[in-house]
Amino acid sequence: MQPGTMLTQWEGVRYAGISVLGIISLLGAICAMLYTSAATALVQPQLKWPEWSPKTMQGLVKTQFANPAYIEQNCQTPISVGYDPNDAGTTCIQIEHAAAGYHNYFAYLGTWAAINDNATGSTDLAQRPKGFATLTDTTTIAAPWIERTNVTELYLKDFPGKIINNVSMAMPHPGVIQAAIDAKNNIMQPADLEGLGSYNIRASVPSPVVHVLCVTMNKTTLKPFVRDLWDDAKNASLRRQQLDHTDPYLGGTDFDDVFQWGTAYGSAKWPPIFDSLPLDFNTIINDTAPPVQYGRDSIYLLGKGGLVDSGKNPTNGQNYALCQLKMSITPNCSTSYNASASGATLEATCEDGNDKLRFIESVPKATSGNDTINNDWVNIASEWGQSLALNDGTLKGNGSNSRLLTQFILTAPAWGPPALNPVLPSMAEALAVMAGCTLLQAATDAPFVMFWNYTLSQIELGHYQSFNASLRAQQYASGGNQPYQKVFYLVLLAVFLMNLMVLVYFLVHWEWYTDFSEPTTLFSLAVNSPPSKELAGTCGGGPAGEHFKVSRLGGSPGLTSSATSPDIIHRLHHY
Repeated sequence: MQPGTMLTQWEGVRYAGISVLGIISLLGAICAMLYTSAATALVQPQLKWPEWSPKTMQGLVKTQFANPAYIEQNCQTPISVGYDPNDAGTTCIQIEHAAAGYHNYFAYLGTWAAINDNATGSTDLAQRPKGFATLTDTTTIAAPWIERTNVTELYLKDFPGKIINNVSMAMPHPGVIQAAIDAKNNIMQPADLEGLGSYNIRASVPSPVVHVLCVTMNKTTLKPFVRDLWDDAKNASLRRQQLDHTDPYLGGTDFDDVFQWGTAYGSAKWPPIFDSLPLDFNTIINDTAPPVQYGRDSIYLLGKGGLVDSGKNPTNGQNYALCQLKMSITPNCSTSYNASASGATLEATCEDGNDKLRFIESVPKATSGNDTINNDWVNIASEWGQSLALNDGTLKGNGSNSRLLTQFILTAPAWGPPALNPVLPSMAEALAVMAGCTLLQAATDAPFVMFWNYTLSQIELGHYQSFNASLRAQQYASGGNQPYQKVFYLVLLAVFLMNLMVLVYFLVHWEWYTDFSEPTTLFSLAVNSPPSKELAGTCGGGPAGEHFKVSRLGGSPGLTSSATSPDIIHRLHHY
């Protein structure tokens, strides 16, 4: 009843602890002290992570990848198409682009600011910060760099003398979020567990990818691409052919193999043409192509940084970059979604040979490479570029976004070949992060496969598609969640056995109904029982020393008085 008395009244343990009843009592005391901890650890339900289990999930598909019409229809704006029939949707998505693009980019720059302060950066793209985005303000998205190239190797080996900044950023498939909360998949949400639960999903679905290729140039190398630099006397025929749309390939350029222009790389592989050069810290965009826009898979951006020391930089005193942006879909990724009441994360895991949930593992013959380039994305990217004021260089806009962006143009230092700056993002990385929001828009409600096999470009009510996944959901369960807690099973077992023994004892001696542990019974017994010679002198201060050796009370003549019957004496002795 009071385990602490084993310390304060240790003599009782000394004399009685070695008896059978004493051992049982000590065991009972120890179990009583540990029972609450044991029950809490092993019996009380707690949130536990089970093992990963395979699951076939279903997600609702409503449109093909990068469908501009669908994106416009689902953009939230109070201005209806009836009020502004021509530009209501375009205006809305440009505002959405600006909000998401700037928000993601600003958070990404914050990461780089910390790296710059601590000087802890790297020139290895795999070790640099991943792309960043958010979705519905509750989901944080991590977008890895894939198909990584080395700036120095490209400069020295593959394309000697050319400063090439080439990055590819893969976005996780946002449709996994919709599938996770869909009732068809029967996944318990954190709200169902009063905000305490969470779950993880690894989905075998493709990922959209944005490719950004920036090449550092000067006026001489830019001449074929800028009309104001053309020599009418020397290149009159070229100018006429370009304006007449009879030679969109410009007769071939020195950068065809870098940007994959020309008929050798397929149809509509045209280089861009700009009317003029941008001013310092300005950018301009080319999102059209002769003779028609349809079929082109890229948009182009031309930016100019500030003046540099021509003696230390091969750009002849000026700093230009011509960038190409395009989008594809890769089967070499899986999407991980982790949800909890405090927020969620969405991340793409790519090019990991040990990842059995890559889409290529589910569909081994999935299309890959240049065959997955999405031409429709150009229409989305065009609106994106306008919304971020990346074309204001034509009007001498001097925008802050263009100024910062052009300060990230890669150049060759005086002491060696070019490389990524360990404490600054490159222009290609920055553009990829800004354009990440277009990938999320393009993949929302899009298929969980790499093709569209429906007649119409969008389905009003949607159609469910299945995909392979692995799931684990944190739920309430008993049994403990730490290895050391298994020791408490001994406590629970001992308590159960002792209670069982007591139950059997009382069933066998069912006629013994007097409970001498009751205070009233003890009081009556103490008052009505004469003293025993074996315990003489204990009435004032209690038993001590040799008194604990007394094994029975029946030997005292006083206990046989009429106040206490022999039956009660026998029961007390037995108890």
